[in-house]
Amino acid sequence: YTLTRVGDGYHLMVKSNDRGDPGQWEFAVRLTQIGDHRFADVTAVEKERDAHEEHWGPLFVPTHMFCRYALERDALDVRMLSRAWLRKATGDGTVALATTPLNKDTTLITAETLQLREFLGKHGGDPAAFADHTRLERVKP
Repeated sequence: YTLTRVGDGYHLMVKSNDRGDPGQWEFAVRLTQIGDHRFADVTAVEKERDAHEEHWGPLFVPTHMFCRYALERDALDVRMLSRAWLRKATGDGTVALATTPLNKDTTLITAETLQLREFLGKHGGDPAAFADHTRLERVKP
């Protein structure tokens, strides 16, 4: 992972370590604070979106991925919104958030920005909601 500041956001380059599948992916990252928690909004970079849209047209829908993060010295704690928790909470009515299930593993949040921000503010600190955890440590050149 390589994160570079660009304007008021960041550019994230992810390179695979898999020798059998040496891919790389580029993302645009925007940071925001909602309540006591910090969130990253991650999307494909514009050139990637344009290439997919040109090739796939209306079959490609650009989306956003949200995660909660905390920076602790040279370590970045990243917590992804749990797919299972979201599906269960919206399915049983525990959480009122506009969503659409895409398949058995993926739920698309279709809420407007204000409703999404309210959801993140209310559930951002819930350890069950943000259970998928990764810790990244800075590697100094």
